[in-house]
Amino acid sequence: KLARTAQSLRRGLRAEVARARGDFRSALAEIESFDFGTSTRERNISHWGVRERFVRAELLLALHRDREALAWYESFPAGYDTPYIAPAHYRLAQINDRLGDSERARFHRTRFVELWDGADAHLQPRVDSARAALVR
Repeated sequence: KLARTAQSLRRGLRAEVARARGDFRSALAEIESFDFGTSTRERNISHWGVRERFVRAELLLALHRDREALAWYESFPAGYDTPYIAPAHYRLAQINDRLGDSERARFHRTRFVELWDGADAHLQPRVDSARAALVR
């Protein structure tokens, strides 16, 4: 088990290095080898791999694989996922806009604004942008 954990952590690190270099395909290949657990339940409610789940969604988005990215962004319900919930809603709004589902986009954008309403000043431009999109 310890060797499996170390290998997954190594894969996550390699994915980040490749991502930083702009090599999204190699980064995705590494993160796809990350051991997220054997069941959807483990993947969705365990703190293990939370960051890697978000990175996987970001990589899929960067590679224009929006429908696949949706499932990964939707895997942030609560608990240990808290730091990623608002950013996931932000991305879900973007993807649903591109897919033409304005109702779902509006839902996610509203949720994002609610969650980050009192966010730090450096995050407010993103909140303001989401608010403006809701008005349109």
